[in-house]
Amino acid sequence: MGRRGSRTQSNRTSQSQNVMNDEEMADFDRASQAESGFAALSEAQQDELVKRILRFLHFRHFRKRPVKRTELNSFVFKNIPNIRSTPRVFNGALEKARHFFRTNLGVEIKEIQKLTKRKIGGHSRSTIGTSASQGNSLGYGAKGYVLTTTLPNAHRHETPELLCEIGFLTLVAALIALQPGCRIEEDTLRHTLARLGVYVREKQGHKQLNGGNVKELLENKFIDMWYLEREKEDNITYYLLGPRLRAEFSDEDLLEFIHAVYKDGPSGHGLLDETGRNEIKARLDAAWGPDGPPEEPQ
Repeated sequence: MGRRGSRTQSNRTSQSQNVMNDEEMADFDRASQAESGFAALSEAQQDELVKRILRFLHFRHFRKRPVKRTELNSFVFKNIPNIRSTPRVFNGALEKARHFFRTNLGVEIKEIQKLTKRKIGGHSRSTIGTSASQGNSLGYGAKGYVLTTTLPNAHRHETPELLCEIGFLTLVAALIALQPGCRIEEDTLRHTLARLGVYVREKQGHKQLNGGNVKELLENKFIDMWYLEREKEDNITYYLLGPRLRAEFSDEDLLEFIHAVYKDGPSGHGLLDETGRNEIKARLDAAWGPDGPPEEPQ
């Protein structure tokens, strides 16, 4: 009996050790996945994550809305077993989705980032952005993604409505870029547009915008699409250039537009002689940095 009891106890101990080993192995697998990231997943798991990214980004692109990183992450990992939501796994899936869009559709996934709207140290973000030399630090806000085409303009097929909206957006962006700090008071913007024959409070759609509603574009659509941002300081509302604008419009595009408008000025080059170009470029760089907002640690 003593030997049988000893053997039974030994078997139970061995089974217990096996259970512990299985648990330890599961912990090891999870730790390995967190360390190795996307590459540690099976091909089927990788494909599922990438498909989710492709579907969600395409859906939002169709609606002309950016996707916040947080909501994309939540969608990708929702109700998916045995995969931990980690930055390495997410970034690996995103890179594979980028490759698919670029090589198969001629589309780029652009990462964009808003500036914070909160005041930091009693200053608005715009004040901080124009006084970086004084040691103030600029905070950043929501990070998101948009799809942009790599096709040349000649091969793009835009609707008349969209072309009108892009033209109006370019005009507004140019007016903002001409202001110190790359921000313009709402009243100043409306007054300037009115002098050009575009009235924000006009009830009927503007004929030059193919019937587009100026008020809706300025106060809602361009803001929701992250082309423009709006902030309030001392009861004054300001418009600023949004992160999507920087992703889809180069500084040179904006400078060339301004030059085309002012080229008939008294100097023959209007506002945009070499000094003027450098001044506006410096404003854009002060507002965004030469390459836009910096990457944040993941």
